[in-house]
Amino acid sequence: MPSVKKPVKPIIVYMFPPDDRLKNVTVSPFCMKIILLFKFAEIEFTTVESFSKKSRKGKMPWIDDNKTYYEDSHHIVARMCDIYGIDLDSHLSAKENAIGHAIVRTISENLYWTILYSGFLDSAGWKNQTSKGGAFSGIKQTLGPLLKAQVKGNLKKHGIGRHDQGELYSVSKKDIQALSEFLGKKKYFMGDQFSFVDITAFSFLEFFIFSNVKCVPNEFAQSFANISDYVHRIRDEFFPKEWPNFKTTAT
Repeated sequence: MPSVKKPVKPIIVYMFPPDDRLKNVTVSPFCMKIILLFKFAEIEFTTVESFSKKSRKGKMPWIDDNKTYYEDSHHIVARMCDIYGIDLDSHLSAKENAIGHAIVRTISENLYWTILYSGFLDSAGWKNQTSKGGAFSGIKQTLGPLLKAQVKGNLKKHGIGRHDQGELYSVSKKDIQALSEFLGKKKYFMGDQFSFVDITAFSFLEFFIFSNVKCVPNEFAQSFANISDYVHRIRDEFFPKEWPNFKTTAT
């Protein structure tokens, strides 16, 4: 559904760049949330892709809406919906909103850390990230260990990083299976209408489905036909031109 209001001029989205080999939109699920919201609401925007042009608080993504700045993906979504009259969840009941909130928290709190771990601390993921065309292919050799150490430290502070790889992936597999069970045969997570849950769910699940890294959570997610179909369906609906017809086969 298009937004009720339109911005004075295209909103500038500062975000992490894509993976050149997959030709995706961005390497960050939080950046993807903003792009998908604007696609859904038909709001004009432009992007500035960078690993270094972070907000004043060191955040990414952040946006410039006619010289008014917003940061943190959750805050950006809430403010844009409020300012431009974007209707995501008014069709949901109080119970459905509560369920949706739990789904969003599961994805944002658990699967995010799995994406970080598999990309930086899983040897297969790191090799893929730093190989030609990867998101960090141009990183200086001396910075690699520092970046990995920072991610490892953040995972430990959260608590999930205190698990070994097998334990961490076991948690993510249970989350992915639960999401598949809840999605079932529905078009979107909450039924026939797009909602905020889908903004979050697609933005994270596409990393598992479209990834070319052979690691446990990616291969597990790709084994669920309904998850794969869901991601491809939203990709085709909102990104018909920008994204190549990259297919994964569910078994």
